[in-house]
Amino acid sequence: MRKAVFTILFCVLFAAGGATALSAPVPLGPATTTRVPSFNAIVADGAHFFQLVESAHQALWRTDGTPEGTLPVFETDKGTIPFVAGGDSLVYFIAEDSSGATLNVVGGAEKEPRPLAPVFRGEPFGMVVSGDNCFWYSRLGGVGSLWTSDGTKEGTREVRSFQYPQGLPPEMEMEITQAKPLAAVPGGVVLGAPHPEVGVELWFSDGTEKETVLVADLLPAPAGAESMAPLLSSVPTFEPYKGGFAYFSISGALTGNESPVYRTDGTKAGTAPASKPTVDLAASDVFTVEPGGIFRAAYGGREVAMGRIDLSNADLSNRDGYLYFYGNDGETGWEVWRARNNPATLERMTDLNPGAGDTAPQWEMWPPTMVVLGNRLLFWGNDGKEGMGLFALDIAKDEEREPSGDGDVVE
Repeated sequence: MRKAVFTILFCVLFAAGGATALSAPVPLGPATTTRVPSFNAIVADGAHFFQLVESAHQALWRTDGTPEGTLPVFETDKGTIPFVAGGDSLVYFIAEDSSGATLNVVGGAEKEPRPLAPVFRGEPFGMVVSGDNCFWYSRLGGVGSLWTSDGTKEGTREVRSFQYPQGLPPEMEMEITQAKPLAAVPGGVVLGAPHPEVGVELWFSDGTEKETVLVADLLPAPAGAESMAPLLSSVPTFEPYKGGFAYFSISGALTGNESPVYRTDGTKAGTAPASKPTVDLAASDVFTVEPGGIFRAAYGGREVAMGRIDLSNADLSNRDGYLYFYGNDGETGWEVWRARNNPATLERMTDLNPGAGDTAPQWEMWPPTMVVLGNRLLFWGNDGKEGMGLFALDIAKDEEREPSGDGDVVE
């Protein structure tokens, strides 16, 4: 049994104690028959924001965890909502149609979004929020641009433009185009952008031109071969881990076709090679994590739960030591489970689709992220009646909860 795995999410899962009484899940709506993008696990100013995609109809919704407080923020039948990013109290999104693309902002208590400015998407593109300041990056031909907004029209502006080297080989152009060029760190963002002397390398910006600076040349050209610098670019591509550091991989073209992983806090001293986030697990014979992110828990010679780890939103589904996830014990289908390390506990929380019916069969490998909002767990499920929808489950402490007879503990 491994004591360390590559994820920051999970405690050891095991069964202990008697059955826990749980309240029945409350349907919040809306129903959906297609998909819910997993990147919209956003909590800002006490509200959860999520996106629905139904054929040509796209919408950004908000919920406070109650049916009456679940409503659309923005809807369109003639365009898309390609990017959404949340901060401490503000949520930014881009709405695009045939007339162009516009950056919008909405607060947790606001009924209507506020349009801020037209934007050009370009390639590559990324949008993140640091604190409550939004940053996005675009590239048009040989010019890249970093933009920022503080949630006002006056504070929405270009920070700096970057000139890409000319005549790059096709494989490097492809790496640059496919890279995820932006990530949030405390006080600003880090990005992969071109420098005239060292190529596409790691930068930091606090949203001002003065403090948009090169952090490090991670693949420097050999002495006497400075003219090769643009071809030796590291081309950082960032991964969406939570916390004070941004994790990114660099080009494997000159490193044995591997992609070394780094972490950075936006400073040269805080930038170094690193493994992906790990957690030290207490010794256990019942819990394993496979390289693809699939975890399995077993007891008494049988598998009692399995699921998939989501690295990008670890902190949104963890409360009071519990981790909430979709699991399958082979009897009730895919349902909501929870686990904690101390005391070691593994519990099934729902039988939303009674019997062997699945709550979310098509999402068993890539489920949408659950969100803890106050004393409620928000999750997507199918009750076998109305199709897929958003539900709220009371997860108040045991002494605060009225017994209802729901919920199982694996023993």
